[in-house]
Amino acid sequence: MQKELIEMKQAITLMLEDKTRREKKISSMRTKKKTAPGKIKKLSESLRKKKLESEHKFV
Repeated sequence: MQKELIEMKQAITLMLEDKTRREKKISSMRTKKKTAPGKIKKLSESLRKKKLESEHKFV
């Protein structure tokens, strides 16, 4: 009986650790998803400015 309780406790601990890991990963993915549009906008603006600068150099 004692051995079974220990095994159950270990199984529950592993399940909780796995759940915590998955929740952290999901949270990280949500954060990246929220910040991605802003990063894309900044990169697009930077690229547009560099294109304009390079066009003026050749004129």
